[in-house]
Amino acid sequence: MDDDGVGRARSEAMKDRSLHGKSRGMAPAMERLRIINNLHSANCRIDISDLYPDNRETGTRVVIEIPVKP
Repeated sequence: MDDDGVGRARSEAMKDRSLHGKSRGMAPAMERLRIINNLHSANCRIDISDLYPDNRETGTRVVIEIPVKP
């Protein structure tokens, strides 16, 4: 999934000025994959990276890998 927003660094800097509560979006997803990995001896993972690492403000790419057994 690609998001062409301000990027992780800028988003983190903006959190200090935000009036919203703490984001919980990634923690439950990571916990679910940890449980799946333990129950099924799988190698599911989430990789988060910047779309354009050389730019100051860049979007974010999230790749979720879930292996499929035949």
